[in-house]
Amino acid sequence: MEALLPSFDICGDITSPGGAPVYGPCQPYTPPPTPAQPTLPPAVVVPATGPSTGSTGPSTGSTGPSTGSTGPSTGSTRPAVTITTRNLPSAQQGSRYATSFAAADGGRPLAWHVVAGTLPPGLALVPSTGSVTGVPTTAGTFTVKVTATDGSGSNNSATVTIDVAHLVVPVTSPVVGIAATPGGGGYWLAEANGAVVPEGDAGFYGSMGGHPLNAPVVDLAPTADGHGYWLVGSDGGVFAFGDAGFYGSMGGHPLNKPVVGIAADDATGGYWLVASDGGIFAFDAPFAGSTGGLPLVRPINGMAPTPGDGGYWLVASDGGIFAFGDAAFHGSMGGHPLNEPVVGMAADPATGGYWEVASDGGVFTFDAPFYGAG
Repeated sequence: MEALLPSFDICGDITSPGGAPVYGPCQPYTPPPTPAQPTLPPAVVVPATGPSTGSTGPSTGSTGPSTGSTGPSTGSTRPAVTITTRNLPSAQQGSRYATSFAAADGGRPLAWHVVAGTLPPGLALVPSTGSVTGVPTTAGTFTVKVTATDGSGSNNSATVTIDVAHLVVPVTSPVVGIAATPGGGGYWLAEANGAVVPEGDAGFYGSMGGHPLNAPVVDLAPTADGHGYWLVGSDGGVFAFGDAGFYGSMGGHPLNKPVVGIAADDATGGYWLVASDGGIFAFDAPFAGSTGGLPLVRPINGMAPTPGDGGYWLVASDGGIFAFGDAAFHGSMGGHPLNEPVVGMAADPATGGYWEVASDGGVFTFDAPFYGAG
């Protein structure tokens, strides 16, 4: 910093450089300017090079080992789900059934799905719980593969079996009808008391056995896929089971003669009822004609639809045949001596012909193959 000196007058005794006094008038004196100080460059901060704790040395928790972040952790990885069920309890055909698959580990909830095989018809797997419920309709041993998956995608599969015991129905009432399954691997028997007896691969979908009836059951007809059937009483009352739809009946209506049979129309899903005088009652099925009001030598006791469902045949107890719609006449036992009355008939889908059967088991074929008789 420059020092500021006041100005003043110089008078008298001033020594010259040679030592001689200098005299002269008083003269003002002005101090010489103070030399300017040199300007230094800006200061440069040099980082410290000595050791420092916490900056470049080891630090716990930042660059050193850390528990829970990069090291092993307990509880962060869940064991994969494992199905512990190996087999399901046995079931009874026609009886309510309920059980559940079980699994260990994995997250919750679990999603259950059938990935191979099938559960017995009538039983279903609940995806959200793993429960298996329903009423099994078909007897046999069934194998199914299920998968359980948790929310993280962990999954496990297991293959299990379930046995469905065959329903044993004691015959306590006269058998009044028989109908084959679509595949020909079994059949149903209908009893007058409304009981239904499944045999072979025939499923059980319910019956009127043990229930009060206004009139005895006289016949049974299956649906096209064999997953249901109808029973009909002599008063025209219709009882539908399985996937059989109810489209009406003659129950409660006056009849000239009792109903003796029922046949299904596979094309429409409806059915026909036939009375002993040949009267036809069509429900969601086409009416192709009848013998109602015509004189008959013997009463009608059965009917069969044509393979194309465009018509039907009626059969009388003397073996007489009446064809309607696209049903062709191939012959009959009408006018021929019989040991016992004819009680029913069935169509041959392969040839378009038909069979008649008598109460003693005798079988009469018309453009249909003969396989034997009772």
